[in-house]
Formats: sequence, structure tokens, C-alpha cells
Amino acid sequence: MGEDYDAARALALHGLATGLHGDRDAAEARLRRAMGEFEHGGSRHWQARTWEMLGQVAQADGDRAEAERRYRHSLSLYTPLSGRDADRLEGRLAKL
Repeated sequence: MGEDYDAARALALHGLATGLHGDRDAAEARLRRAMGEFEHGGSRHWQARTWEMLGQVAQADGDRAEAERRYRHSLSLYTPLSGRDADRLEGRLAKL
């Protein structure tokens, strides 16, 4: 993992910021590229986190159905890993 892992985390966070500021296409490209690194490296937590970010981007763009789909996928990954993160996702879903 090492530097590639840290670069993927930075890319994911940059993707989220880009999406929250209105450029969904660029955001999703960055987030999906980061997701590939997390899948390759086996980081289930950051896969879940990236799905959550993809949900946030969809929600910010007004796409509630896609946000819900992405949040539910994130929740399915978080549930066996982190109760606190799963609770946060359940809260996001409740607020949709």
C-alpha cells in the first residue's frame, strides 16, 4: 500500500471536494480512480468510504435515488467493519 494508498486517499478527498463544488463528472472520475486503488490494495474501509463520497456527490447534485443506492452499498461494506461508520451511513439514509 504505502504511497499509492496515500495518493488514492488524497485523490478520493479531492474528488469529494470537486463534487461538492459542482463538478460531478470530474469528481466521479477521481473517486472511481481512487476506488480502483483501494480495490487493488484490499482496503475495504476506504472502498466503503469512497462509496459514501460518491453518494455525497450524487446527493449534492440532486440525484437522491443514486445517492441512496451508493449509501446503501457503502453501508453494506461498513457494517462488518465499523459500527460507528455504519451508524453515520444510516443517518445519511434517514436524512435523504
